[in-house]
Amino acid sequence: MVDADGTLQTVAGTGCALDSLVLRLLSERAADVVATCPATERTIHLTVTQDGIEALDPPSTDLSLRLPDPQTRAETVRGTICAYGHFFADPEHASRWPRLHPDAVLLSVVDATLLAREIAIAARRFAEQTTV
Repeated sequence: MVDADGTLQTVAGTGCALDSLVLRLLSERAADVVATCPATERTIHLTVTQDGIEALDPPSTDLSLRLPDPQTRAETVRGTICAYGHFFADPEHASRWPRLHPDAVLLSVVDATLLAREIAIAARRFAEQTTV
């Protein structure tokens, strides 16, 4: 959800933490992202730009990501992958959160932004090749 001021709010069930980064990089516009850590209920703020993360509070923020498996299909992504992608205030709370999917990996937001950038580049390349 995007507020009137351009802040991207992550809302449970509407995508995953990685989506917040990828969408900002695809739009090529800087944006503020606000999320709530599911383990601590602490508010997380970050600013995503084409150059990466410019502001991050708390600085220890991690992101959980469940990778697709061979059975993952487009119609199941939201329930099997996106539902498990969250921002966490720190890696300690993330790793101890009881609802963290056992197949999820934890990435620093900086590392997750590098991954998001590669996904955005690949998406643009694919779109350019398929556009008539």
